[in-house]
Amino acid sequence: MTQTLGIAAGSVEVVPTTETALPDLLGRWTKQAVRPCAWLASAALLVLFLGYRDLPLIDLPQHVSQISTWIHWNDPMFRGQSMLEVNTRTPYVLVEYLARWLTPAIGTLNALKLLAWIGVVGNMLTISKLARKLGHDPAFALLGLLTALGYSFYFGFISFVFTTPLVLVCVLAGIAHAEKPDLRRGALLTALLFALLVAHGFAFAIAVATVGLTLTIDRAVHFRREPGRVLRRFAPLLIAVTVAAIWIGRDHTLHKPIAATVLDIGLQRVFGLPALILGVGGSPDYLAIAFACGVMLACEIGLYQRNAKGSVPKARYALLAVSIAGYLLLPLQLPSTGCLHERLVPFLLPGLMLAIPPVREQDRPRRLALFRGLCLVLTVGWVAVLGLRLSSLNRETADFHAMEQLMPPEQRIRPLIFDSAPKAFPGNPAFLHFPAYFVAEHGGTVAYSLAVFPHMVIRYRAGVTPPLEFGREWEPKQFDAARELSSFDYVLVHAGRDPASLFAKAPSVVTPDAHVGKWWGYRVTHAATARAAL
Repeated sequence: MTQTLGIAAGSVEVVPTTETALPDLLGRWTKQAVRPCAWLASAALLVLFLGYRDLPLIDLPQHVSQISTWIHWNDPMFRGQSMLEVNTRTPYVLVEYLARWLTPAIGTLNALKLLAWIGVVGNMLTISKLARKLGHDPAFALLGLLTALGYSFYFGFISFVFTTPLVLVCVLAGIAHAEKPDLRRGALLTALLFALLVAHGFAFAIAVATVGLTLTIDRAVHFRREPGRVLRRFAPLLIAVTVAAIWIGRDHTLHKPIAATVLDIGLQRVFGLPALILGVGGSPDYLAIAFACGVMLACEIGLYQRNAKGSVPKARYALLAVSIAGYLLLPLQLPSTGCLHERLVPFLLPGLMLAIPPVREQDRPRRLALFRGLCLVLTVGWVAVLGLRLSSLNRETADFHAMEQLMPPEQRIRPLIFDSAPKAFPGNPAFLHFPAYFVAEHGGTVAYSLAVFPHMVIRYRAGVTPPLEFGREWEPKQFDAARELSSFDYVLVHAGRDPASLFAKAPSVVTPDAHVGKWWGYRVTHAATARAAL
């Protein structure tokens, strides 16, 4: 570091040169810009979420349909109630209740979008609190905002996005309880675990695994010499797990298999990580992957130290260990649920922050200035990209909403979504469940519904066979008109060309009804209905 000496009033004054003044100035400016940028980005996301009609969240239409069916349970327009039941004993009920409560004020769709936004911003705030607690740079909050806009967000796992910050709060409470077990900390930890239990079952499992590992690997506990302390230490976890086992175990339907177990475990998960940080990991979204690599680079700059000063308690490695192990080893599909390992990606950042000592400002001022600058650029850039993409998406979805107005109400709809990814979001099959929007507003039923999952608030009754086999909604080319059309009144197709050839072997009369852009509608007239009309 170069310095010059200046004589002033008989004393020696150290005058910084441009070589040192510029990095110091950049360091101060970037540090001051972090908080305003975080709040402006959060406000911009809220405007985008509520300002645009449609978001690229794959399951969002299905959640809208679930809550609409729940609200209109006794309305004959919603023809599927005879096959369905309301299930409030599920560990996924909190967000559904909140959305239903908000619906009269802002509508179901906006309620769900608002809850998703709360989850994203909540993740940012929790990461910010974690950074302050551990001594990490405040710019990690910006990375918390970005990593919340990944796989779970785009897939429309609203409950999981909303619950992600609660998992981190629960982990912090578990660490505090491990350091000094007492009644107050234990009661707080138990309350947080109960909140997770009614919010999201898988989030509850992540928290239980992390807190359990945190409490176990602390060597300060002597299991044989201090049994009373051991009991006091593990009591919150034991209470929560026992209540969960009783509550969930009594409902045998929750364990009903709907698909075969698929492992798909291998190194492809390591190479596929960047595609999940800001996307769904489908066909390459090169821009999202580039930004995700920027996020990973920022983490390396903000965390890596060749000779780190200080150490962290071993118990703080728990979240990172659970996240890595879950991401690498969880099956792709279990008999009653799927998409598990991808949901652990947002926990890698706080896991690293807990496991790695902070970079101190006095030791690495230039490195931290670069880190903050990169976080600012990534955040502003990705929010801008998201805004441009949402504008393009909603121009494309205008055709669907025009098509809605032309379709007859209260139909049993068989969707065939050949072109599932909008141009604005490559690889994201956002159109897959769009027909559920029609059912939510105009009644009827749609062939595929989240009701097939036994843990949903609105689910199929025991013994009911869903109109469409699980997984068939992803395979429109496997459509068999001769076998399937007897169960439906209307076929809604999204394709780049006229799909009339699909009905060549149809046993029923299939007639074109409406066509807007890539959306094609066909009425199905069954033989009995045709005879009655005569």
